[in-house]
Amino acid sequence: MNPTTVRLLVIDDDPVQARAIEAILSVYTEPRFAVADALSLAAGTARLREGEFDAVLLDLTLPDSAGLETYLTMQRQFPNLPIVVLTGTDDENLGMRLVQAGAQDFLVKGQGTGPLLVRTLRYAIERQRAAVERERLLGELRRALAEVHTLSGLLPICAHCKKIRDDAGYWTHVETYVHQHSGARFSHGICPDCMRQVYPAQVGRAPAQHGDVGSHAGSSDAETIRQALARLPTAMTEGLRRATLTADIDRLRALTEEIAVVDPGLAAELSRLTEAFDDESRTALLPATA
Repeated sequence: MNPTTVRLLVIDDDPVQARAIEAILSVYTEPRFAVADALSLAAGTARLREGEFDAVLLDLTLPDSAGLETYLTMQRQFPNLPIVVLTGTDDENLGMRLVQAGAQDFLVKGQGTGPLLVRTLRYAIERQRAAVERERLLGELRRALAEVHTLSGLLPICAHCKKIRDDAGYWTHVETYVHQHSGARFSHGICPDCMRQVYPAQVGRAPAQHGDVGSHAGSSDAETIRQALARLPTAMTEGLRRATLTADIDRLRALTEEIAVVDPGLAAELSRLTEAFDDESRTALLPATA
C-alpha cells in the first residue's frame, strides 16, 4: 500500500451506493482513496485478481450471493485482504458472526459518516497487516521448532565414523548435521583420553617443573615458554597464538586446561599469564607462540 493512497474496491449491486462512498472519501487526502466498484461477487473477485487492492467494502446481498456465505466465499479466496462488510440492517448477531469468521469490521449502510468510514478502513488495513505479520512469524517459529525437534528423534548414525545420514540419504559429519539443524557451532579441542592415545610421546615426556618455567623475567620468560611449547602439538600452539592476538581469555583458559594434561608446569605458568593478561603477559605469550 502506498502510504498516501488506499486502493479500495466497493462490491455492491447498487452503483449509487458505490458513487456515494467515492464522493464521501474524495475529500480526504491523508490518505487519499482510489475507489473502484463491482456489482456482483463474481465481478468483484475478477477485479481483485486483475489488480491490487488494499481493502474491500463488501455488501452481503448481491445478485450471485447473499448473507454470511458472501463474506466466507470472499475470505476463502483472498485470506490476506482486509474486508469490511456493508449490511442493510443493524444486526448485532450477524456482526458478531462476521467478526468471528474473520471480518475486520462491519458498517450499516447509510449510518456511516466520513470520519467513521475512513477510520474503519485504516484500522482494518493495519489489523490485517499485523495479523499477516504474526502468521509469518509463527510460521518461522514452527519451522525452527521442527528443525530442532528433528534432533530429538531417531538419527541414523554410523557406528564407526559417526557420520549421520540425512533425509536425502547423504552421510554428513555430526558437527555439520547438528549445525544445519540447530545453528550450534563447534569449537574443537583434545580431551585428556585422546591426548594420551593420539600423542603418547608428548604425554610420556617428563613435564617441566613450575619453577623451571617463568623463573626469569622479560625475554627469558618468553624463551623458556617457547621451549616448553615446542614439545606440544602445533594445533595447541597455534590456538594459543590466535587467542592471545584476539584477547580471547576463555579460549586461553580452555587451552591451558588441555595443556595441563601434557605439562602441568607450563599450564600453571600460562594460567598465571592468562589471568593477568597485561603488557608483560602478552609480551611473554606472543613471542613464545609466534
